[in-house]
Amino acid sequence: RNETEDNIEEGVVGGLIVEPVSPNSNPVEETIVGETFIKPKKLYSYEYQGNVKAEWFVDKELPIELVADGKSVTIRWLNTYSGQFDLHYGKLFKKTIVVESLF
Repeated sequence: RNETEDNIEEGVVGGLIVEPVSPNSNPVEETIVGETFIKPKKLYSYEYQGNVKAEWFVDKELPIELVADGKSVTIRWLNTYSGQFDLHYGKLFKKTIVVESLF
């Protein structure tokens, strides 16, 4: 019996597990392909799938390592705490990324 995952009152195993809802509901954001929910300290790759030529960027004050290579980019959240940020390709395209807890 797991009190954080099982709905004990209803007797449903895994009844309290809820899939996270993606913050990326705008179809324009879907032109950036990659994970929406990431873990700290791991390396993730993203790719822009469109015809616009632009630069990748994130808020410079965030603990993010970003290495761009044309229409693809790799990122790493450098701290161990959770958070959320927008990955931008130019001014028109963005993908909201949620950094989950390390545990």
